[in-house]
Amino acid sequence: MELIPDLATQVSVSDDRLSWTLTLRDDVRFGDGSRLTAKDVAFTYQQLQDGKSVHDASMIEQISIESLNTLRFDLAEPDLGFADLLASVGIVAHKVYQQSYGQNPLGSGPFRFVRWDKGQQIVLERNPYYYGQQPAVQKLIIVFASEDSLISLVRSGQIDLASVPQRYASLVSGNHRLVSVETNDNRGIVWPVNPLSKERGGNEVTSDVAIRRAIDQVINRELLVSGVLQGYGRPAFSLADGLPWGPTIEPRKLADIDEISLQLELAGWFFDKSNLIRERDGVKAIFTLYYPAGDSVREQLSLAVAAMAEPLGIEVNVRGASWTHIGREMSHHPVLMGFGSHNISEMFLVYGSENAGEGWYNSGYYANGIVDFNLSRIKQASGIEHTRPYWDALYQQLDRDLPWSWLVNINHLYAVNQCLDIGEPLPEPHQHGWPITRTIEQWQWSCP
Repeated sequence: MELIPDLATQVSVSDDRLSWTLTLRDDVRFGDGSRLTAKDVAFTYQQLQDGKSVHDASMIEQISIESLNTLRFDLAEPDLGFADLLASVGIVAHKVYQQSYGQNPLGSGPFRFVRWDKGQQIVLERNPYYYGQQPAVQKLIIVFASEDSLISLVRSGQIDLASVPQRYASLVSGNHRLVSVETNDNRGIVWPVNPLSKERGGNEVTSDVAIRRAIDQVINRELLVSGVLQGYGRPAFSLADGLPWGPTIEPRKLADIDEISLQLELAGWFFDKSNLIRERDGVKAIFTLYYPAGDSVREQLSLAVAAMAEPLGIEVNVRGASWTHIGREMSHHPVLMGFGSHNISEMFLVYGSENAGEGWYNSGYYANGIVDFNLSRIKQASGIEHTRPYWDALYQQLDRDLPWSWLVNINHLYAVNQCLDIGEPLPEPHQHGWPITRTIEQWQWSCP
């Protein structure tokens, strides 16, 4: 993996890695024809500093505009993840920015915003001022619909491209073909790792690493892939399988019931005489696993995990709910989450103690000094190639603590009209936005 310049023609970093100076292209225009300058870039990152985004810009100490095309970022301390931030933030036009900007955005990409019919569709048209290759597609209509509705729209020929869940893969035929794109889009269970408390939520069952380890060891990930994902995916053992900062240690092997049962009994979890549920000091091995309602893949994964845990004497009650409801419950109950990014910043958000209980990333309130130490050394490194010893130490500690049980990396499936050539899709991260459109400049319509 490497960063490929886009808006910036040059990035220079000071010897102490505290100052990053960017020189911008001089031919970038917003959708209204106005020029994108250093002032727009500085304004965008100042908004991030004010907390108006999910992006963490707290490492930026000062932003200085040096010319129309040049600006400098001064960081509070060296931060390897800053390059990721530069690569992932879209630039807003400062002259038209207001509170309702998200309802009527002005960007500089190959398409510009036309209309948003809330709950129904977004209409985009080709941006005539785009600095790159003009796409062949002139207009895009992005339709919002449920999983069931989308596959109906595909089969009736009303839409040319749709993301489809694995359970509908076999229904894609006729005028559409199925495109399967590899990803590092994970699905995993985030565990509340602390005993019950007012400050950190917590769960009296999942706070015991013996319970988390027992479930992690009994999960047959190959079966999840072949069954729930119908083969469109691969087992997941970390947040970053296959990435340069992913683990190099051997994944934990599937254990048999007798071996896991012995581990549970050594930890004090014995079968209750009146039923088949384990119990320790009056606490039964029962908990609720949440997933977002309407997501069929997460629902089926949750049900499969519950079925795999049952022979251990651990009862997992599966419950679908809205994200709003999950947000209120996730510090007390495990959640079937989805993550997966092409930048290292996600590792800091998911595992760093400073993010414990902050937002969605570390809802289990995981905190470990060894992990924090290694994350800090990684952050201060001059390049990812110098960080392997710290990643190895970090993964060894995570293997001992098990704040997450990663299940699968899912392939993204698309039903694509036979007349639409979308080129060669790139490996995709977790599916926020429409990662399939990253090659949209190459899309071609081949039919009359």
